[in-house]
Amino acid sequence: MQEKLKPLSDIEREYIAEQFQSVFQRWRAIERIVVPNISEFVEVLLKKDPVVYKGVSYNPLIGTLGENVNLVDFFGWAKASEMKSVILNASVYAIINESQTSPVERFSENAGKEAIDFMREQLKSFPTIEQISNKRDNYLRAIALSLFPPSEQPMVVDSRNMFQSRRYPECLQEAISFCAENPKNGEVIQFKKYANYIRYNTPYQRWYSAFVLAEALYLYRAFGVNIKLGPTTESNFDSLIRDFMKQKGIPYGFVWYDRSIEKQVPYTNALTFDDGLDAISQKMSNETVRQWVYELVQPFEQFQSLDIQTAIEMLIATVRENSLKPIPKLNAEGEWFLTFPPGACD
Repeated sequence: MQEKLKPLSDIEREYIAEQFQSVFQRWRAIERIVVPNISEFVEVLLKKDPVVYKGVSYNPLIGTLGENVNLVDFFGWAKASEMKSVILNASVYAIINESQTSPVERFSENAGKEAIDFMREQLKSFPTIEQISNKRDNYLRAIALSLFPPSEQPMVVDSRNMFQSRRYPECLQEAISFCAENPKNGEVIQFKKYANYIRYNTPYQRWYSAFVLAEALYLYRAFGVNIKLGPTTESNFDSLIRDFMKQKGIPYGFVWYDRSIEKQVPYTNALTFDDGLDAISQKMSNETVRQWVYELVQPFEQFQSLDIQTAIEMLIATVRENSLKPIPKLNAEGEWFLTFPPGACD
């Protein structure tokens, strides 16, 4: 770290210090922010155009218990950090687990495209995954619309948009080659590099690693994303992404968060966008939930003058209303990048 800072000018040092202040957000009491590999993170910041992304995974509880208001947290961190940001709805990856099948058996120069075709075809067999993906996508877009002016809205990308892109199959092909260590055409695909989690350690589940690498590479190439925000539980995936990006000579950084509320408050007691006033009042009687709501709304000026109960009621009602509106989506090739942030030229 000291070696990175040593040759910098006073202005550059001040810039780095300000960036770290906005990243760590010390005012938070529940959520803790960590930056691993600080020297690499500084290298990204020095490029003066950091773009951060957060991948949001499949939540099977949405259909019965509602969409969790915790989603706002990702947007709040981005707002407080003042970084350009992309939120990826990766719910569709659940197909891998549900189908219990490797998307592709043998390697070829079209393995990436074949894996995408598998995912799109399998989606027809799992309508619940598609319904939950759609609901989560609507809420992600509604949060961006509700809490940001048009010129500052985070970009929301659905993984299904990536599957339609011309660039993404190339990224997935490269990820497969990396994980299988450059297999030959016709060889059975055996991943030797993957995020090693005991609960996700079957051959077909290792495909999650290839899709995660592909998304990181695609978002970098399409939108300039060079920082990944995620929980500390994703550290194994992040180590893999780090190796992948290093191999390609791409400076890349990570921000990790850890929040104790997810261990203290069960999902049934967490606030959702389906909650009415009575449910909100009941859940807000938990002091931990009230403290968490403060952290959720604090980055947004429109709530700072309100009492915490009124603020969360307004936030939930506004986002729920906007989730029902038709919201323009990113097209298949990511042309919105040319007018990033979205809405700036409307």
